[in-house]
Amino acid sequence: MALPTEDRVEKCLHYLADTDEHFANVKASVGALEHAIKIAEAHGFLLSDGPQEQRRAAARSAPEYKSAIDSWENAKADYHLLEAKRNRAITEIEVWRSLNASRRKA
Repeated sequence: MALPTEDRVEKCLHYLADTDEHFANVKASVGALEHAIKIAEAHGFLLSDGPQEQRRAAARSAPEYKSAIDSWENAKADYHLLEAKRNRAITEIEVWRSLNASRRKA
């Protein structure tokens, strides 16, 4: 990978600005889906009969619970991918800043 240019840094800055809202929404979705998992489990637990462990197992094998887990996993993957791309953009900006600071000192 080549060292970042001023043009590339400008693109990175635009990318960060353009993805701020989406990144925040994806992060919020992950948190909301964590609560949705708990709600789906509790709902399944309440609808089940038998001993506590049997009710918990029934709740966790319910389609609603599995759907909540799948949604959470997808949101978590989206979050990590977007976070990695944003971190790469930040790193490119920092490398460019360091190079320019070194050039000014020389």
